[in-house]
Amino acid sequence: MAWEEAEYETMQRRAGAFVDAGAAPHEAGYLAWRMLMRDRPDSGDNRRVCFECKHLRDNARCLPGLLPLRFVLQRCDSFELRGSERKARTEKA
Repeated sequence: MAWEEAEYETMQRRAGAFVDAGAAPHEAGYLAWRMLMRDRPDSGDNRRVCFECKHLRDNARCLPGLLPLRFVLQRCDSFELRGSERKARTEKA
């Protein structure tokens, strides 16, 4: 499947954010690519990265009892997309 320009830009933005947050460049690029594949409608992949979650704090802590793995695709019952409340409020207005 061919890459769309928007997909490439999203992947580059994510990789840059991961590097800024402390990931190694090769790890950041690979994770951004995996997330691009995950986000495609036909992927069937529902894993997330703690880095995307609103529960991840600046001190690299998560909800009580959970160990955040900031740069690992995984499934988490407590996951909530960061910024989703802001988006919901904007859509209601």
